[in-house]
Amino acid sequence: MKKVLGYLAVFACGGVLSALATSFYFNKVREQDINKEVASYKDIMNKLQEQINGLQDQLEMKSEDIPEPVKEETKQSNLRQAIINATNMKTNDYIINQENYSQYSKEVEKPQTIIQEKAPYVVSPQEFADVDGDNFNITTLHYYEGDGTLTYDNDDIVTDPDELVGTKALNTFGEYEDDCVYVINEPLSEAIEILLVGGNYPYAR
Repeated sequence: MKKVLGYLAVFACGGVLSALATSFYFNKVREQDINKEVASYKDIMNKLQEQINGLQDQLEMKSEDIPEPVKEETKQSNLRQAIINATNMKTNDYIINQENYSQYSKEVEKPQTIIQEKAPYVVSPQEFADVDGDNFNITTLHYYEGDGTLTYDNDDIVTDPDELVGTKALNTFGEYEDDCVYVINEPLSEAIEILLVGGNYPYAR
């Protein structure tokens, strides 16, 4: 009986040792597999980091380093976008006009430039003396005080006194000189001396 118990004890110890050895073996194998997986993950992460670094380098490229085809494609893309934006703006304007039930021209009327010719004006004797004879024609007229006739130096009647000497000149005798008025007509380039003559125009018909 004691021998049997001894055998059983030895058998039990052998089973325990075998179990421990088996467990140790599988743990060792499992540890190696884990190390391999960790190494594999590290390798994958390193490759991903390299790809990320490469993308960052591309993003940080200077404009002058971008190849010409890429630049041209960017310009074309920007142009297309600008056309789309302009079209959308015109469409929006049309919609706004329709919603407001009104159509109106957005053209700004160009202001009409009206050039007014400077009217003849009276000057002093000194100003008349300073007139440049190269730019103005010096003319002498006669004003007959009796009947208000204005004539040229050759006694021909001035048919349109207002255009030649203005509307006020013939009423300014005595302002500078009693018997003479000086007028500048810039549109006609005329420097006019009007001499006052007593009586009526002698050649009236």
